Formats: sequence, structure tokens, C-alpha cells
Amino acid sequence: MREEDFIAANQESWEHLEALAKKARERGFRIFTGEELRALHAGYVQASADLAFAQTHYPTSAVAGYLNGLVATAYAQIYTAKPRRVHRVIKFLAQDYPSLVRAKAHEIGLATAVFLGTMAGGLVLPFTNARLATALLPTELRPILNQLERGKTGEVEGSMGAAMSSMIMVNNIQVSFIAFAGGVLLGTLTIWTLSANGLLLGNLGGHFAKFGFSLVFWSLILPHGILELPAIWITAGAGLVMGRAIVNPGTEPRSTTIRRAAHDAVRLLLGTIPVFVVAGVIESFFTPLVIAPWIKLLVAAALGMLLLAYLSLAGRARA
Repeated sequence: MREEDFIAANQESWEHLEALAKKARERGFRIFTGEELRALHAGYVQASADLAFAQTHYPTSAVAGYLNGLVATAYAQIYTAKPRRVHRVIKFLAQDYPSLVRAKAHEIGLATAVFLGTMAGGLVLPFTNARLATALLPTELRPILNQLERGKTGEVEGSMGAAMSSMIMVNNIQVSFIAFAGGVLLGTLTIWTLSANGLLLGNLGGHFAKFGFSLVFWSLILPHGILELPAIWITAGAGLVMGRAIVNPGTEPRSTTIRRAAHDAVRLLLGTIPVFVVAGVIESFFTPLVIAPWIKLLVAAALGMLLLAYLSLAGRARA
């Protein structure tokens, strides 16, 4: 076959392969259709055969050099392309994570119910058993009660309030990881941790309410807590996912069920990290501001609605 005829017969397929390889290099395979993926692979196989033919019959020609470069480019895209980590992280947070949270709604819902139930009990405790309520508070927080009894809300809203808020934030992060790890103990440590900390938060809120400072308390807690608390419930739900897999593996081998549950649980935990980071920024720069409490509560409400919309709606329109 003459070289001119060889080029004329195959040039269109080479150009198509070149265009597909360029598209893969610049934009990745996520936008490829199934037909395009098959065409890329088939074009690479055909171009490899054409390269062998050209090297045999036209070894010094330009077409042999062109095909060598084309095959190398296509090979790099098909077999050696590295995962686009940034894109994968964005896709995970934008689509996969909220979908996973919804898929594990039962476990997360149970964790939420345990926390809120014990928090409700803590809220009424200062009104029903003041001595027990005070005894259950950490010693670091008891000076704040003295300020409340004296009616010095300015001191509570100032440095003492910031210290209380910061302590609760650090405690919340610790709680989230303990609640997650507690899943390996059949979820018992998870439930205990949720209960203890729900009771603590409710107990504090009850003391503030008892002295007429509920607005001050929630303005110190909710701007960052509106993000932290759902993150805790999600990580605790992840712990319960593990506990459930251990207790009730279903019809599959226990090892298979546990591996699958561990994969989902770790992904649930990882997705809360950005939430804790944002909450930390808010706790550091917004919560300590000396502004009207209702402004802080409005910001908290807006953040809560955004988080709820994200977890409820994101990832539903997946192809």
C-alpha cells in the first residue's frame, strides 16, 4: 500500500483519537459518554496497529513519527492518568456526602434523638433538682453560675462567656471522635457519650434560663453550635453504623458487612471535618463579638438553614 493511500484511509480515525485524547487530558473522563470511552479505546488499539504497520513499511516517514506520538499520548490518558484529587474531593462533598448522610438517616436520627432527649432532661434539671444540677456541671463552669446569680451578664457575655464557648467547642470535637470510635463497642459508648453531653448542654441552658439569661446563653452557643451539633450527630451516627454491622450483619459474612460499614462510617466522619473547621472560625471571630444576641441568633438560624438545605438537597440530581 502506498503511504498516501494509507494516510487517506486512516487519517480521520487518527484525528478523532487525537481529539478524544486531548479532551481527556484537559477535562478528564467524567464528561465522557460510554460511546466516547469505547471509541477512545478502540481508536488507541487501531492506532497501535497502524503504528506497527507504518514502522514496518515507512520507518523513516513523518507518519510513523506522528503515530508514535499519538499512541503515546493516548496511552498516557488511558493507562497512566492520575486521579484528579481536587475534583474527587469536590464531588464527594457536593454529591456523595449528602447522599450518604441521607442513606444513613436512621442511625443519625437515633443519635440526634438521644442527644436532644437528654438535653431536654438537662434543661429542666436546674428547676427540679438544683443541687444535683450544680453537682453535674464541670468545676470550670461553676464560676459562671456565681456571675449569673449576681446578675452580672456583662461578665458572662465577655471573657467568661468566650471561655465557656471555647471549652464547649473543644469538648464537642472530642465528643464527636469518641462517639465515632464507640461504635466498635456495639454502639454503647456512642450512646453514653451522646447522653452525657446532651445532659451537660441542657443543664447549662437550664441554669441560664433559671436566672433569666437564655438569650445570652444561646447566642454564645448557637452561632457555631448550629454546625457543630449536627456534625456530632453525624459522627455518632457513623459509630452506630459500625455497631449495627457488628451486632446484626444480616445474611452476608460478618467481615464483609463490617468492611462495608467501616467504609461508610469513615466517609461520614471525614465529611464533618470542613463543618468543624467552619464552626471553629465562627467560634473564634464571630461568637466573641459584643453585639446584640438576637443578631447572633439570626446568623445561627441562617447557617442552620444552609446546612439543612445542603444535607437535604445536594446530590439528588446526579446523572
